[in-house]
Amino acid sequence: MKQLLILILLGGFCYSQSTMMGKWKNPDHPVTPLIYQEVINVNDQSADRLYKAIIEWASDVFVNDDVAISFKDQDLKFIKGNTGFLVYFNGLSSKDFSGKISFDFKIEAKDNRIRYVFDNIRHNQPPGENGYYFGLITIDELCPYDINWYKEKMENRMWNEIKIYTDTRIQELISSLKNFMNNLQEDEW
Repeated sequence: MKQLLILILLGGFCYSQSTMMGKWKNPDHPVTPLIYQEVINVNDQSADRLYKAIIEWASDVFVNDDVAISFKDQDLKFIKGNTGFLVYFNGLSSKDFSGKISFDFKIEAKDNRIRYVFDNIRHNQPPGENGYYFGLITIDELCPYDINWYKEKMENRMWNEIKIYTDTRIQELISSLKNFMNNLQEDEW
């Protein structure tokens, strides 16, 4: 009997330490992904100059990140790629939601303006780590996922913390991009 109890407890512990993605609470609920996009006006700059500036900014900002610029097109003046950042939580239950926020980006240039899009924002577990993750981040205020073993209050709390942290980090990128573009110097030397 004692051995059976130990096996049940050990099995429960192993199960709770595995990586699990949440499932949609309501499959009929429309999915509206979280997307950041904007057109930034940059006075008196050609599309060529802005394209070079986009590449320069990306190489400065993403230098220490796991970033992949998957496509650059000098003729169409845009870059695409994906990157992410780690998110850590302390606490007995919340640490299970530590992981990686990954997202795609596209930045394109035209004369006197650029447009950025940060989308496909996902909460994932880094390779080799255990815990829970939500997957696609949406505009929902309350957590649209059902995570086994967690009460709705905890799911909503972690959902909001992940969204706040993600918003802070992406807003930092946007602010950096705007500052860089608004402080461009002529390319002459």
